[in-house]
Amino acid sequence: MGVSIGDLMDAIRALKAQLAPLPQSAAGVGQEVALNPGLNANLVAPAGGRWRVYHTATTNTGLWYTGLQVSIVAGGDIVEVAISGTVAWTGLAWRIA
Repeated sequence: MGVSIGDLMDAIRALKAQLAPLPQSAAGVGQEVALNPGLNANLVAPAGGRWRVYHTATTNTGLWYTGLQVSIVAGGDIVEVAISGTVAWTGLAWRIA
């Protein structure tokens, strides 16, 4: 008893639907965007879609203020609120949907 080509193709399509999108610079699913809002500014996800955001905060002298954090948010959402003083958020957003 063998497996039909149609069944195999269905299984491959189902598997591909579960995989993360490949990173790319073009707009749409898979897009990666650097996030550097500066001092005393909220860290905000890019507009549209759903984003996985890798982020941290550093002081103006380059020291880490927080460890690496990961969030999944809707486009345009505030990921982290501003920290007053000499601390800035920085990160990378990857569009996943």
